[in-house]
Amino acid sequence: MVRLLIAFLILVLTNVSYGQVIPDIDWQNCYGGSNGDQGFAIGLANDNDYVFAGNSSSTNADVTDNHGGGDIWVVRIDSNSNIEWQKCLGGTSFDDARSMISMPDGNFVIGGYTMSNDGDVSVHYGGDINRDFWIVKLNEFGNILWEKSLGGSNDDVPHSIIYNDLNEIITLGYTSSNDYDVIEYNGNTDVWLTLQNEAGEVQWTKCYGGSMSDNGYSVINAWDYGYLLVGSTYSNDIDVSGNHGESDMWVIKIDTIGNINWQKCIGGSGGDVGKSVCKTLDGNYMIAGVTGSFDGDIEGNHGATDFLLPN
Repeated sequence: MVRLLIAFLILVLTNVSYGQVIPDIDWQNCYGGSNGDQGFAIGLANDNDYVFAGNSSSTNADVTDNHGGGDIWVVRIDSNSNIEWQKCLGGTSFDDARSMISMPDGNFVIGGYTMSNDGDVSVHYGGDINRDFWIVKLNEFGNILWEKSLGGSNDDVPHSIIYNDLNEIITLGYTSSNDYDVIEYNGNTDVWLTLQNEAGEVQWTKCYGGSMSDNGYSVINAWDYGYLLVGSTYSNDIDVSGNHGESDMWVIKIDTIGNINWQKCIGGSGGDVGKSVCKTLDGNYMIAGVTGSFDGDIEGNHGATDFLLPN
């Protein structure tokens, strides 16, 4: 059974225990400069510091050494919200972080995209207007250990990044390319998964989908082996079967080398999208998504778009 997980944005809360209804805010802080700054991912360092990543177009206040356009911005803060260091990563075009993981060795890996072909970016395949996956490994001080652009000549955008028990790095998103790192492209946009070793070397990449638009939003290590992917599909051919109409939430179980074990479309005749997935304590999975359907697998929609609770 697939159930809904609703997640709330929380600052830093303390004194949370059973029986308390409203926790206290320990502290809150704003970081950035006078232009647009956004945070997309946060992780816990080995010494209980926090590291967050997003993008910044600022060149003042908390932000220094911006390369131009917009950079990936990575900030390490202590438990009292003080900045220990901050780094701008990228080139003269737009670069953005979408996900980040804290590795067991104390380093960090950022899953983002780049439109740059200079600065910190060694290679860019997508020309002037398209994005590449940009995977960057940083040490505990924010220095780049390695960086890798992945993709092709069209648009390639990551949404989720994890590591497995071999410390290999798995990145999920979508691709509209059919060259360079992208093979077996099915058409329009495909769910795209990449696997790199600890040194950033690509071990394999896989496209999943059909002839219409497909996108991957969240990946986790599966309970038994391999990975569970969640996203959306407009297709009903090639890798996809059972689409209810328009876009469906699409769940894909793959093995350790990327072969599909099974796939399932969840939704109705409206637009349905899977956004996030986690494991449950009983050995199943819980998925958070959005639905615009009133039929098929969907019951109790209140109108417009609702959170999705498929049975």
